[in-house]
Amino acid sequence: ALFILKFIENVSFPEQHDQLILGFLGNSAISAEVESRLKIKNPSNIVVRNISVKEAGSCHIVFVPASEESSFSPVTKQTNG
Repeated sequence: ALFILKFIENVSFPEQHDQLILGFLGNSAISAEVESRLKIKNPSNIVVRNISVKEAGSCHIVFVPASEESSFSPVTKQTNG
């Protein structure tokens, strides 16, 4: 969870967004940990969602846990790589 948050802090995104949508494929326990840490930091511009493959294209960052590894290729198609 900490790695994901540090990644977000240190990456420059090409477009400015009111909200940064962070999608976790499936029902990942890491999403709850990230959400918990975000509540401490209180950045209102980051939204955490548990998503399906079809919803991946609506996210700025998609986390694919090892348990969903078989969905990696379909996710890349939804997000244009």
